[in-house]
Amino acid sequence: MANSDNYFNTLELAQRQDLIRHLIENSEVVPLVRGPGGIGKSAMAAQLQLHAPDSWAVCHFDADPTLQPELLLAHIARGFGLADEHPGLMDLLVDHFEHLHQQGRVPVVLLDDAQLLPPASLITLLRLFEHQVEGISQVSIVLFANTQIDLLLATPQLQAMSHHALHVIDMPVMGFDAAKAFMGYLIEAEGLPETLALDDGLLGRIHRETQGRIGPLGESILEAISTRPLRSGGAKTGRSTFRWLLITVSVLIVGGVLWFQDEINRLFVTGKSVLLKVEERQQAMPAPQEVLTLDRRTIEPAQEKAPVVEEIPQPDSASAEDQYLAEIDVKTPIEVPVEMEQGVETIDEAPLSEEPPPTERQSAGTDKTLAESAAVFESEEDVPEAAQIEAVTEQITERAIEPEVLPEKARLPEVAPEPQVPADPLDKNNWLLEQNPEHYTLQLIGVEQLASLRRFVARHGLEKRAGYIRTKRKGKAWYVLLWGVYPERDAAQKAKRKLPRSLKGRVVWARTVGSLQQELNASLP
Repeated sequence: MANSDNYFNTLELAQRQDLIRHLIENSEVVPLVRGPGGIGKSAMAAQLQLHAPDSWAVCHFDADPTLQPELLLAHIARGFGLADEHPGLMDLLVDHFEHLHQQGRVPVVLLDDAQLLPPASLITLLRLFEHQVEGISQVSIVLFANTQIDLLLATPQLQAMSHHALHVIDMPVMGFDAAKAFMGYLIEAEGLPETLALDDGLLGRIHRETQGRIGPLGESILEAISTRPLRSGGAKTGRSTFRWLLITVSVLIVGGVLWFQDEINRLFVTGKSVLLKVEERQQAMPAPQEVLTLDRRTIEPAQEKAPVVEEIPQPDSASAEDQYLAEIDVKTPIEVPVEMEQGVETIDEAPLSEEPPPTERQSAGTDKTLAESAAVFESEEDVPEAAQIEAVTEQITERAIEPEVLPEKARLPEVAPEPQVPADPLDKNNWLLEQNPEHYTLQLIGVEQLASLRRFVARHGLEKRAGYIRTKRKGKAWYVLLWGVYPERDAAQKAKRKLPRSLKGRVVWARTVGSLQQELNASLP
């Protein structure tokens, strides 16, 4: 069975997890989970912490040769939220463990790679476990180590202490049937087609080479799947599909031509008859006269009589209108609104002989102008001319200076700026699309819940190097955690050795960037 956080569980692994939980809560021994590298010890420790009951207070960290006794106690203190610079860390931890027990909680220390501890640090850890109240240990300790822990326990100082305190639990190797189920789980977890499953011969060879260790077994299966010559079968299927599609289209075209054969023939016959009628009409029509076309205007053949050009006489400089305008005082103008239509003069086309003499036009224009002036003066007979001009000027000035104020209802409401949501530094969707599709990256995990991915990143300290992309699998959100970009597969495989020690034993897949870009583009709206 497979958990939601990318953990493949078997019956043997489940039995050992249940045994460890029982020893933590109901016994006075230290479980020692032992097995070779890559067999899944670190993954089991992460599972115990992830699925710990609410009554547990868990501190999980990795050992290394530099963890001397004081530094080891400081790590444990920080894991339980205590100050790590206290002068008496051992007494501080003992008091804290007793306080937790009084609250009904069980303090649990999960130590991975315990074989790397200095002998003095392991002795200090066992002494912390030996502190009891009324015959009950106040802290539960679980050690995860490879077979080199036997050399450390063989030292005289530890033989006297660990004879009755340790309970060894050996990790099981994976059988062939479990390896086959594990391969199916990997294919389903990565959203790959089932046709990529390896045959029993190739899977059996991989199983023997990896000795049933889940870490190397998963890496070898994924590498074999990614390097298989799968394109040949896909190309054959594509060519076959295209061939059948071409045959179907051809049959439909031929069938359509035969079905509408009569209509097509009738169309051609009708077209020929129409062309014949057009030709007959053209032959029956008389030949058109020659017409000269110039600038899209038709010029008829030249006539014998030349066109008569009428000349409009220019007004004399000393005409009656000029004399009348000269008599008006330009220093005191009177503004009279004039419509555009009144300013257009219409000249009737009449013979030159019927044009009125200049004296008549002068008198007519003068009478019209005097009549308009008289009408204006009659409406304003009591107001002096200078006062009218000043009043008009003041109105124009006030209107020009008066500022334009919008009414309250016309003012637009102030819109508060939307708060900017800070970008997630772990979100690498855009970053991945900019990478070379032929390069490789390391896939650490794939989960359905973003919260689970964040806990994984925080537990292993991957904030500065790792990032995730958001895809979809079976219509649901799927988050894939990635590590680095490498120009070729060999470089990606070598980079696995530089991963944090806490990731040992997990299945890490070297994938092409192009395959992840396809999944990402397919999941985008």
